[in-house]
Amino acid sequence: MVFSSLSFLILFLPSVIVLYYVCPKKYRSLRNAWLFLASLIFYGFGEPRFCPVFVCGILWNYLFGLLIGKCREETGSSARKKICLYLCLAGDLGLLAVFKYANFFFSNVRLLTGAALPFPEIALPIGISFFTFQEISYIADVYRGSPAQKNPLFLGLYIAFFPQLIAGPIVRYKDFAPQLLKRKESVACFTDGFYRFAAGLCKKVLIANQLGQMVDYLLDSSGLDTRCAPLLLLAVLGFALQLYLDFSGYSDMAIGLGLMFGFRIPENFRLPYTASSASDFWRRWHISLSGWFRDYVYIPLGGSRNGKWRTIRSLLIVWFLTGLWHGACWPCVLWGLLWGIWLICEKYLIRLPDRSRPFRTVYRFLTIPAAMALFSCLRLTDFSALSAVWSGIFSPARWQAAAGQLPALKLWLHDMWIYLAAALIVSLVPVRQTEKLQPPVSSMDVRKLISPIILLLGMLLSISFIAGSAYNPFLYFQF
Repeated sequence: MVFSSLSFLILFLPSVIVLYYVCPKKYRSLRNAWLFLASLIFYGFGEPRFCPVFVCGILWNYLFGLLIGKCREETGSSARKKICLYLCLAGDLGLLAVFKYANFFFSNVRLLTGAALPFPEIALPIGISFFTFQEISYIADVYRGSPAQKNPLFLGLYIAFFPQLIAGPIVRYKDFAPQLLKRKESVACFTDGFYRFAAGLCKKVLIANQLGQMVDYLLDSSGLDTRCAPLLLLAVLGFALQLYLDFSGYSDMAIGLGLMFGFRIPENFRLPYTASSASDFWRRWHISLSGWFRDYVYIPLGGSRNGKWRTIRSLLIVWFLTGLWHGACWPCVLWGLLWGIWLICEKYLIRLPDRSRPFRTVYRFLTIPAAMALFSCLRLTDFSALSAVWSGIFSPARWQAAAGQLPALKLWLHDMWIYLAAALIVSLVPVRQTEKLQPPVSSMDVRKLISPIILLLGMLLSISFIAGSAYNPFLYFQF
């Protein structure tokens, strides 16, 4: 089930909200239990065969959390505590490796050795990358001193909370745990959440989906050898915008849904296409993922405390894992390593703080096209297609061929310019996105009075688009 589906919007979400608020606020545990059950229904709607695996993962981390908490209370048991941590991580990462990377591993072994190794095609459970990182966050935070969760339903709610279950944002246990028993639910909070959800739905359905249909057609492998360079460049730009609007729209909807139930979910995007550098880009793009790798991989590896070469090693490991997390294919690994090399060069060779202002200005204008170009590795997940696109973009003959394909190019721009313009505006223009989105009733600001009406109309238009089209992907589900 996805947020932008009629079954979710018309049936699932209203039912969850009504039953949640029918339960009195004083029965907080009962409300949490209902949200956990609703989250399992949400996950099982599309993947019922993986529900037992999902529940076993929750119980696995629950039991090891109790063991680590008990070891922490006993003197002289630090070794046992570490063993429990490693065993739990081995189970979590082992499950991720089997479901997400086994096919990749065996296909590469077969390619390298030429041996006809039979192996089963293993289906990928939706959201496994995200909820595995939530589980690791829990067990690592307990190891570092956070109290172990005694109530398995509460831990289950943290891991399975449906607004951010299958595509994030990744929420830290230490940030989520206090909200399980103490959170603010009010009409204003619910309304703010609804507005945020509506804004994300509009971003996803009205812009990202429309760009996606253009991108899918232009990057169809059967036509890559005949596309002119401007169309290929348009496809790369369109995918970068689609990816941002698709995922940031999902994050907006997740944050809005969390607010509707009183939970504060952290921001995941802050206008990344206005970044001034590669490091600034990753302070703005998928913030919860980059923060997770920093706190649970980069810093444990030593961070920047052990000299230049160990820092470079740590950065390359982190970005290799980041690329592999995004997809079990070599273009995704290449994407991660290219980002790692870029960030290393920026840190040790380019050294922006030491540069002149004109240099930093030029560098800023080069950063975003480069970041957009790199995202093509996530879309074209085999090197033949990736090579065909970029060799076409840099081919003089393909630019000359654009004259013959000018009618097709004009047709694309005629049909798509409104979506490209909207995507650029939404991606570049700051919009106030705080927890307090709803204006005070006493305010006479016309913009604040009109904004809710525009969002409601946009949501109704989005629902009509959903009802009239079968094209409704979520790009980050594949990651």
